[in-house]
Amino acid sequence: MKSRDLALIAILLAIGTVIYAFTPNLGVMTPDTVSTFAVLSILLVRPKLSAGLGIGIVAGFIGMFFSKSPIAWFNVVVHAAGALNATFWTSKLPDMKIGPVYLKSLLITVAYKIVGGGLFITAMLAFGLIPFKVYITVAWGNVLISLAVGIVIVLILYPPAKALYEKQLSATAR
Repeated sequence: MKSRDLALIAILLAIGTVIYAFTPNLGVMTPDTVSTFAVLSILLVRPKLSAGLGIGIVAGFIGMFFSKSPIAWFNVVVHAAGALNATFWTSKLPDMKIGPVYLKSLLITVAYKIVGGGLFITAMLAFGLIPFKVYITVAWGNVLISLAVGIVIVLILYPPAKALYEKQLSATAR
């Protein structure tokens, strides 16, 4: 991986961290912007699986510091799983666009956040931290709200970031 790609990943994760740190709760949860910006970095850089895993682990450590969960350490595992899933599908899905919407960015966001969020709340259920009724209603509701926020952010930021990244790549190739 090139140093400019590492710098881009670091900047995007830093932006996601700052937003996450200062975003007030929406009800009982804060949308995970660290994972959203990890998705953007995976979409732009298109890393190999090992580098995608690295992005997820770093995002997990960042998320761990801001988590209000009693199993905050589990953020490392769930972000790694989400990033691996997103990285895998990034390499398999073609760039599809309907109007201004890049379908691939939408699907990759879903791939990361459903796996990561679903694994996290399922672990909370398995560890006995939440009852099944809360798991089905509140916990999955929180995952879906975070997913919706992430989709909006990615759909807005991905097109200009992609254009800028590709322009920079073509300028350095000359």
